[in-house]
Amino acid sequence: MEANKYHEKTRNDIILISFVIGGLFLAATFIVGDAYFKQANYDNYYERYLSVPNPDLVKLNLEMSTTMNSYGWNDKDKGVVRIPTERAMELVVEESRRRGQE
Repeated sequence: MEANKYHEKTRNDIILISFVIGGLFLAATFIVGDAYFKQANYDNYYERYLSVPNPDLVKLNLEMSTTMNSYGWNDKDKGVVRIPTERAMELVVEESRRRGQE
């Protein structure tokens, strides 16, 4: 009788451990699957929307680059000119050095 209770307890323990391990495996499967499908969804979104250059943005970028790196008039009537950004930074540095020497 005592041996029968021992075998039943052992069998119940094995069943309990099997359910716990199965539950952990199932939870891990859901977590990994969720992460995989989120990444796949992001990759699809990136491929569809972000990797294709927008013609309007390309044109705007070219216009802004040209504006930022060239000389020109901002307001010809008021005598306001535009100079390249690099040159403007050089002038600011030169002016601050001159003020520091005074």
